[in-house]
Amino acid sequence: MRHGILPGQLVVDDLVGQCVVLNPGQQLTTGRAAEFAVGDDDEFMHRKFLQFWSDGPTWTVTNHGSRISATVHPRGHNSFAQLLVGPGASHPLPPGLSSVVFATSLCTYELHLTVARTLQPPDPAPVASDDLTVGRFTPNTEQRLLLRALAQPLVDSPGAGMDRVPAVRDLERILGWSQKKVNTKIDYLCRTLEANGVPGFTARTGNAPARRFALARYAQENYWSLKSRGTF
Repeated sequence: MRHGILPGQLVVDDLVGQCVVLNPGQQLTTGRAAEFAVGDDDEFMHRKFLQFWSDGPTWTVTNHGSRISATVHPRGHNSFAQLLVGPGASHPLPPGLSSVVFATSLCTYELHLTVARTLQPPDPAPVASDDLTVGRFTPNTEQRLLLRALAQPLVDSPGAGMDRVPAVRDLERILGWSQKKVNTKIDYLCRTLEANGVPGFTARTGNAPARRFALARYAQENYWSLKSRGTF
């Protein structure tokens, strides 16, 4: 939490000079002609686009646009999957640090958000040691290296598209593996995740690029969770 930011507040920072701290009950609208100007010289930006507001302790983002979507990405140990906020949609903001990224045909924009709330839930009650959870997945060393290599470009640039996912030849160079080993590890890891109940993975029907993209998205969405467990 930033120094001087109180629990319950929201910080919105455009990284180029505008930074606003909101108290519960306040609201802020961004856009080309809004109080928090974003893309004021971009004719494709909505005049009023994203609105940040609170209902009690919960901060919410609402998309008042008609054609531009925004995506909320984690920037810290929040361990949440990215959130897509389409036109007309509203989503609660996760606690801690995040980025909201959106784009017009002229420019990509990024706002940094801080929801100043505790990030640590209370410890769960102990369970019996033989109470195994179906679907528990702990990657081995080589799987960890592969997931980290796939996720890193997306984590470093929250607004990046899937074109930033390393190709097989890039993974060969990064990991020092042969092409056959890279493809074999991708296929085996997809089968492992499928067997552990993770949706969206199958080595039988998906083509090779689709499996690689699915692994990259999985690694990005679970990056901070895996990192907090010492996996990365």
